[in-house]
Amino acid sequence: MSKKILVLQFRTDESTEHEQQCFYDEYSDYDLDLDFKNIVQEDVPTSVVDEYRGIILGGSGEFYLAQGDDQKDWLQQTYNLLDKAFDNSVHVLGICLGAQIIALHQGSNITDDTKYHETGSYQISLSDNADKCDIFSDLDKEFHAPLCHEDTPINIPENLTNLASSEKVNCQAYKIENKPAWGVLFHPELNRERLKYRFKLYPNYIDNDKEVLDEKISDFNKDRRSSRVLHKFYDIIPV
Repeated sequence: MSKKILVLQFRTDESTEHEQQCFYDEYSDYDLDLDFKNIVQEDVPTSVVDEYRGIILGGSGEFYLAQGDDQKDWLQQTYNLLDKAFDNSVHVLGICLGAQIIALHQGSNITDDTKYHETGSYQISLSDNADKCDIFSDLDKEFHAPLCHEDTPINIPENLTNLASSEKVNCQAYKIENKPAWGVLFHPELNRERLKYRFKLYPNYIDNDKEVLDEKISDFNKDRRSSRVLHKFYDIIPV
């Protein structure tokens, strides 16, 4: 029996289809029914949670929680879906904006302080807590991952177990205690070419400078170990 995962999207531009394709490509060898719902463009009732054992909250280059989007109606709708998912022990993974939303829902603060901005490929270092984590336990202690974020969760509450850090950001990944729910600031669905395309969609991340783009892409070094987060997430979802 195939597994079913719902991907919640927070996009209105051409990155919507690109994000979908990234997940389709990453899960192409898996027995998986992958569905997408765009919560900023349609009402998504909490009843849809009953259809899935796994939910992924995707990223966005359009919305910023630290700049007022934390007051959007779609955010409260997302919270309602998260509440039901947590009550039903549905496995949840937040990616970039998705990780920020879950962290905010759990009591973190979100800042857009430039000292935390990360654009390109950065070294991720796992904490000792990752040794006991279903998703991270068999990953190398250090690996490179693609990052494109300006908002950053800070003041992480005690019920979020810190799993990883980077040079700039203390909490790059976390797990909610006693729940099958995780958040990662990096993008495990992006490889080198997908990252390059994403930067072209959002030139503000690189100040529309081709030399900066080339530098950011060269830093990636084709390191795909971060994608194993998605693969492990699939593995632990019950049928």
